[in-house]
Parts: sequence; structure tokens; C-alpha cells
Amino acid sequence: MNLFPLWHRPLASRLAVACSGVLLAGLAALPAWAGDPFRTTNPRPIGDRTEVGFKRLFQEGNYRQAKQDLLSAETSEGSDPLLHAMIASIGYVEGDKKTLSAYASKTLAAAQTLQPQDPVRGNLYIGVGHFLEGVSYYQNQNLFKAIDKLQLVFQFFEARSPWLPTIQK
Repeated sequence: MNLFPLWHRPLASRLAVACSGVLLAGLAALPAWAGDPFRTTNPRPIGDRTEVGFKRLFQEGNYRQAKQDLLSAETSEGSDPLLHAMIASIGYVEGDKKTLSAYASKTLAAAQTLQPQDPVRGNLYIGVGHFLEGVSYYQNQNLFKAIDKLQLVFQFFEARSPWLPTIQK
């Protein structure tokens, strides 16, 4: 697997890598790593094995072991869209189109199930699922479907806004 040289990749691929880097940098700055990695107050529970995979992926950068941890977590914690999204992301990094596609769909399905109980996380991961499916479409040379998915990403990211706290200026 040759991740470099990056400048030989198409522009969209370079943008995807850049966006992933920004996301990873933002996650690395989070103060809380136990349980819900995205909140310090009112955290949502995530499975112990999913948490181990998350830490291995984002703190240690150990993609291979993270993938094994996450795949083993799937049997007992398979309803969490975070789990599926991380496996799909590893599939992307490894150039495994089948894993990316399969787990993008699983992310979307798990998020749609979660959405009625937890609109913020549900809509967030529905957007993530559409994003991952769009990446899969793009890799398979279906640019128009990828663009349609991008529009859905923004729609579902915006849909979570009413449940977010108001930002004080």
C-alpha cells in the first residue's frame, strides 16, 4: 500500500486526505478520551471494545490493530455507527473498496436506527454514512452519485443543529 506521493493523486483524493487530517487533528485535541470521545458533558455511551479501537486508531495510530479490535467489537457492539464508520475509514486508508462500501452502508443503517432516540448523533452519523458512501462512489468513478451524497451530508449535518446548544457570542 503506497499512501505517498500524495501529489500524484487526483484533487478529490488529496482533499479527502486533507479533510481527514483536519478531523484527526481536531479529535486529538479533545480533552476526554473515555467513553464518548466527543463530549465532556452528558456523554453518550459507547462500547468498551469500540472505545479500545477508537484509542488504538486515533491515539496510537495503529490501524491494523484498531481494525482487529473494531471487527471483534462488531459482534457485541454492532449497533454503534461510530464503530462502522471507523472500519469504513480504515478500509479507505487500506485501499479496500469492498470494506469501505460495506461499512459505509452499515454506518448509514446504524445511524438511521439511532436517529429517533438521539437526533444529534443520528443525524451526524447519517451524514457521515452518506459521506463514506460518496467516497465509495467516487472511487468507483461515479462522480454524479458522489456529488448527490455530498449534498445529503450537508443536509444531515444541518439537521442536527436544532438539538445543539446555542453558541454564545
